[in-house]
Amino acid sequence: MVSKNDIEKRIYAYRFALYDLGLFLDSHPCDRQALHLRSVYQAKLAALIDEYEQCYGKFILTQADVQDCWTEWVCDPWPWDGMKGDGCCVAI
Repeated sequence: MVSKNDIEKRIYAYRFALYDLGLFLDSHPCDRQALHLRSVYQAKLAALIDEYEQCYGKFILTQADVQDCWTEWVCDPWPWDGMKGDGCCVAI
């Protein structure tokens, strides 16, 4: 099994690459190679996030990553908590 840190690093790398490709495609919208590479990276990113979630639980970076219920964003543990916390959500 790949470590949590290794999977996270790969996820961040693909997210950065997709962001960078998006900037490139803003000025080169018909570049077929870049469009193909973007779809390949999106598939690899989705597979990595799926692998992460199977091993370590939901992968949430920002509120935008929460699709089912926005309250998932406020659930323990927060990044600075490590793995402490009882897993209960904060009532707002």
